Amino acid sequence: MKQMKENEELKRLNEVSFMLNDLAVYLDEHPSDGRAAEWFEVYDDARKEILENFEKESWRG
Repeated sequence: MKQMKENEELKRLNEVSFMLNDLAVYLDEHPSDGRAAEWFEVYDDARKEILENFEKESWRG
């Protein structure tokens, strides 16, 4: 069960990271797009949360 949850979290981390990379490239070309910048913040916060949760769970062993 723990392995399945870890796999789901890693999948979600990959998806969020992909979006962040995509948005970063877009924002390099369109730095004044406020809506894209907002989405970047949303995905950045989500990525941080996933990493924090993953770190907490991995320390539990």
